[in-house]
Amino acid sequence: MISWPDLGHGKDHPAIVLKRLDRHLILAEGTSKWHLGIGVTVPWPSPKATMLGLRRETHFYARNLLIVDESVVQPGRAMCPPDLFAELLRMLEQNARHLLLAATRDPAEQRDNSSP
Repeated sequence: MISWPDLGHGKDHPAIVLKRLDRHLILAEGTSKWHLGIGVTVPWPSPKATMLGLRRETHFYARNLLIVDESVVQPGRAMCPPDLFAELLRMLEQNARHLLLAATRDPAEQRDNSSP
């Protein structure tokens, strides 16, 4: 499902609901700004952009994955195309693996690898 929740930006950003965790939702928040990093782009114009109600090329980045209370998400305007949803879930899983690896790495090893 895609929605335009009020996330306090003062702007209208699309967000795709990826998973539900009790009363919380994992969202992939979209932006029209291009950045380096792991992400999925929905070109515009395209059938996917039209299906989602997007008005410009939209980028969904791993760093823009959010966990929010379900109360901030209004019922969606459209369903996410299955292939785009699968890409976004892969991005979520890849980001989760990266965060878990970083969290479990020995701090001494991190210091050793960071020095020249």
